[in-house]
Amino acid sequence: MAFEDRTVTDRIAGRVLPLYGWQHTHIAKMIMVSENASYAIINRMTGSTDAVLRISRPGYHTLAELVSEVRWIDALAGYGHGINPAKVLPSLDRSCIRSIIGDDGVEYYCIMFEYINGVCLEECINEKILECFKTLGHMTAWMHMQSASWKDIVSIHRMHFNYENIIGEQADWGRWQDRKDIDRCSAYVMSEASDIIKLRLSEYGINNANYGLIHADMRLANIIIANDDNSMRVIDFDDCGFGWFVSDFASSVSFMEERAIVPYLKDAWLNGYSAVRTLSDRDIGMIDTFVMMRRLQLTAWMAGHPESSPVKLYKENWIKNTKTLAHKYLSEE
Repeated sequence: MAFEDRTVTDRIAGRVLPLYGWQHTHIAKMIMVSENASYAIINRMTGSTDAVLRISRPGYHTLAELVSEVRWIDALAGYGHGINPAKVLPSLDRSCIRSIIGDDGVEYYCIMFEYINGVCLEECINEKILECFKTLGHMTAWMHMQSASWKDIVSIHRMHFNYENIIGEQADWGRWQDRKDIDRCSAYVMSEASDIIKLRLSEYGINNANYGLIHADMRLANIIIANDDNSMRVIDFDDCGFGWFVSDFASSVSFMEERAIVPYLKDAWLNGYSAVRTLSDRDIGMIDTFVMMRRLQLTAWMAGHPESSPVKLYKENWIKNTKTLAHKYLSEE
C-alpha cells in the first residue's frame, strides 16, 4: 500500500513544512507508521523537536471526524481542571487541518501538534505508578465531566463504540478469531469470555451517566509526564469517540491486563476518579468486563500491526496470557 511507502509520506511531510513557515528552519523525521504516519518536526539549528506532524491514513477518518477531534481538544484545553492535552498548532493561514495531494494522487489530511518534552507513563512503571494512576483517574474524570456537559457535543462526528465494532463480527480492527496462532482450547475460552461480555454490555445499557465522548486510547504510551512542570499530559486523540466512560480505564492498562498489579492500579484510578465524578456500583462492576474486551480487541489489532512496537514487545505468550485472563474473568462472573 502507498501509505506504507515512506517516499509518499516523506514528501507529504516536506510539503507541509512551508505551510508553517518551517521549510528552511526544520526537517521532518518519521517516528512511526500505524493508523497514521507520525513525524517529528526537528529544528535544524538546535536539534530539538518543536512539533509532531500526523498524516492520516486515507479513509481512516473523514474530514468531519478530524474537525470534531480538533474541536474537542480545543474545548478540553480551555476547560481547565488540570486537563492539558497536546495542542493543535495552526498553519500560517490559521488552518488546523491541511489537505495535501500525495504523489500517488491520493488526498492526505495533516495535523500539526504541540510536542511535549517529557517521559511517557509507560516508562515510569515504578514505585510511583499508583500515585500516577490516581492522577490519571482524576484527569479522566474531568475529561468525562467536560464531555458530559459540553453543549457543542451534538455537532461532534465521531464513531460510537459498541460490542460489534470492538470485538464482534464487524470489528473495526479485525476479528481476533482470525489470528492463526490461537489454539483450539484458547479460542474456546476466549469465545466464552466474548459471549459473557456481550451479555454484560446488553444488561449495562447506554445512558447519559455511563456513556459519552471519551479518549478511548489512554494507554500509558499516550500519557506524558512533562519535564518542565511534572504535569500529566494526554496525547493522541485519534481514536476518540462515543463509548462507555469507565472503558477509559481499560485502555489505560492496555498490553498488561493480566499483570498482578492491575487491581491495585484500578483502585488507585477509582480513588482519583471518584473524587471528581460519581460512579455507581454497577459502573465499577463493569470495569473488568471492559478490560477483558480491550484485551480481545488488542488481540485482533496486533495481528494487523506486526511491525508496531507494542507487538514486538508483548507478542511472546500473548495468547497464553489472554487465555489465563479469560479464565479468571469467567471464574469471577
